[in-house]
Amino acid sequence: MPRRTAGRPDRTGAPRRRLLTGVALIAAAAGIAYATVPGRPEGDPALIVTRPVPAGTSMAPDLLAPATVSLPDPRVLYPADQPVAGTAARTLREGEPLLAADVTTAPSQDRLVTLPVAPDLMPVGLRVGERVDVWQPGRGTAPVLAGAVVNDVSPADVAEARVELLVPPAAVATAVGAAGSPDLVLARQP
Repeated sequence: MPRRTAGRPDRTGAPRRRLLTGVALIAAAAGIAYATVPGRPEGDPALIVTRPVPAGTSMAPDLLAPATVSLPDPRVLYPADQPVAGTAARTLREGEPLLAADVTTAPSQDRLVTLPVAPDLMPVGLRVGERVDVWQPGRGTAPVLAGAVVNDVSPADVAEARVELLVPPAAVATAVGAAGSPDLVLARQP
């Protein structure tokens, strides 16, 4: 039995009581925080394309399914709580989220033109929806086609890639004429 000194309180159980009290306070605070902070679902509500949709196709409910996706900026998504009305502004692939820019309410008069391009004469990482200028060396100081929208990019092999562009009706003849050139250059618009 420990020896007690007159005037001094017994402190042999004090460190243990403080430790248990501290653990109990931390557990209570964690429980209160868990119960009061609303949980955020992982991702944002979106619509996912259920099968390939060619550009210009009327959007129908059976082409889309609700899902949750994570994007750096969810404001680019088509609102999942609104009905989809309009046509596909570009070719949509199965499984990709529907973006607001993917649906147009006015039918597009643009035409699709496929151009063969050497992989080293096109921008690295060219994506669907980007705008490009098409240059043909030896044909002046202006692009032969300006501001065409990329509708599809085929995987590049050693010799050439194929880039499908949406072209205004007035520029179709120019684009088709340029398609025969072996040295087309694509430049991404800012």
